Amino acid sequence: MTLQEWMDKRSLKDADMAQRLGGELSRSQISRIRRLKSIPTLDTARKLEAATKIPAAKFLLVERAA
Repeated sequence: MTLQEWMDKRSLKDADMAQRLGGELSRSQISRIRRLKSIPTLDTARKLEAATKIPAAKFLLVERAA
C-alpha cells in the first residue's frame, strides 16, 4: 500500500496527515512524498511507518512516477 492509497482510504488531505504526525512534517513535504516526487529520509520514513503501519522501506524504495 502506498501513502496515497492509505490517505485515500481514510479521506485524509496532506494537511490532515501533517497534523497526525504532530507537525513534524509540513503539508508540502507530505504532498511530495505522497506523489513520489521526494524520497524521505530514514527518520521521516520511520515517522510515517509509526503513523501508518506501512513499512519504512516502502517509502525509501519507491519507483518514481515518470
